[in-house]
Amino acid sequence: MPNEETNSMKIKDLFETTPLLEGRTEIESITIDKGRTISLPGAAFVSDNTTQFNTDWGDGYAAATAAVGSLGVAVNLTNGTEIKECIVHGNDTGNTWALLRKPTSAVAGNAETLATASINSTDTSISNAVVTNSTHCYWLIVTGLGTGDEIYGATITIG
Repeated sequence: MPNEETNSMKIKDLFETTPLLEGRTEIESITIDKGRTISLPGAAFVSDNTTQFNTDWGDGYAAATAAVGSLGVAVNLTNGTEIKECIVHGNDTGNTWALLRKPTSAVAGNAETLATASINSTDTSISNAVVTNSTHCYWLIVTGLGTGDEIYGATITIG
């Protein structure tokens, strides 16, 4: 029993000395990250063809200067959380976005689509929604981009 008391005292001390946890219970601290929204600026999206798109760092968006095809961005999600919804914003609703994942140990070509919709549309029907960073990596891709198409940003809500 002395070990349990020592651990309990450490947790109690943590809650009393950490300003962000002040007044919270141990149970509340477990759910403190739930319902967060992660935002990604359009300027974070990149292409494998850097001569056919511009990144406007001042305004934070990416713009295709030719038929670039697709732009992508790596997404860092909190391990163990559930992806609730995702949306990518831009100026052409004829383009499609997808949230993808693949095993970190797999070769190219093993991507799995978790969510997909047209630009400015939200997908809430996420497949394999629990984030497993120990075995998978995640990214967003926008396809169908032509001259003048712009990506303003994306948001992913986790719970």
